[in-house]
Amino acid sequence: MLATHFALPANRTSTSPIHKVRSYVFGTLAEVTICSPDDRRARHLATTILEDFDRLHRMLHAWEKSDLVALNGAIATGCRNIAVKPELAQLIRNATEFSERSRRLFNPAIGKLVGLWNFHASEFLPVTPDAGEIGRLLNAGLKMTDLAVEGNAVNCANRDVQLDFGGYAKGYALDRAIAFLRRREVTGALINIGGNLMALGTKCGQPWRISIQHPRKPEPLALLSLHDGEAISTSGDYERYFTRDGKRYCHVIDPRTGWPACETQCATVLMTPGFDAGSLSDASSGALFIQGRKGWHELAERIGISNLLLIDQRGEIHLTDRMHDRLEFL
Repeated sequence: MLATHFALPANRTSTSPIHKVRSYVFGTLAEVTICSPDDRRARHLATTILEDFDRLHRMLHAWEKSDLVALNGAIATGCRNIAVKPELAQLIRNATEFSERSRRLFNPAIGKLVGLWNFHASEFLPVTPDAGEIGRLLNAGLKMTDLAVEGNAVNCANRDVQLDFGGYAKGYALDRAIAFLRRREVTGALINIGGNLMALGTKCGQPWRISIQHPRKPEPLALLSLHDGEAISTSGDYERYFTRDGKRYCHVIDPRTGWPACETQCATVLMTPGFDAGSLSDASSGALFIQGRKGWHELAERIGISNLLLIDQRGEIHLTDRMHDRLEFL
């Protein structure tokens, strides 16, 4: 079912009004902001984008009925030459390439580990996964290269592989939305999917000013101006998590241990313009969140990230020189 859209009133006294349309999708709030003097056209474009988000949500949902769940089911039963949509086949190819670049810290193949920790649910209840099952899945060597994609057919010899694109889908959706608006010659827009943002042009001649949430306080940590084509993504331990015995367990699973990553409070990646800036910002923030304070700089260089802010579990801030120059700390 298509999510409900909530439109904010346009500023009709401005020569370049700002139009905002919101919807719940990908398990979070998505907001499309378009600068245009044409109210009807702006709302139509925004609604079209949100409809595409809903389509992607239904294709890539990790545990409810979706194309991805059907593919995972076929892999688990040992099916061969599994037919998928061309778009999903390309997503798997792209995700596999980046997974290898990130030394498999970005690893959508570990869906079964995510499910063991009860993060394939709307409510995150404290759980104690079976240590033996975690060990068995780690020994299975879950990785994206277990999948072979030929044309629109998928083969996977490892029946324990279960895809979960939770750390990639929102960024991919941003790329599609900005590309769509460019083709329609829109000169100013900002797309926000649960804190994953991407900018097009300017805010009616002014920079898009955004805030970065403090991971431990109900207030912004810093501000920055988001330029045309840039995307920004944050992976954190402060929204999707549960606590047990006073310890926080977040939804980002370390594929090396099978346990929630625990070295980092948040990792924010600002990606320079490119056709896949949204996808790369989303995937990179998760990989760097898992890497943590030890080795983050080396991994950032390996995957081509020059703008990074990382806050470790002790609350210490680590950032690249270029990111330091872009931020206005509060």
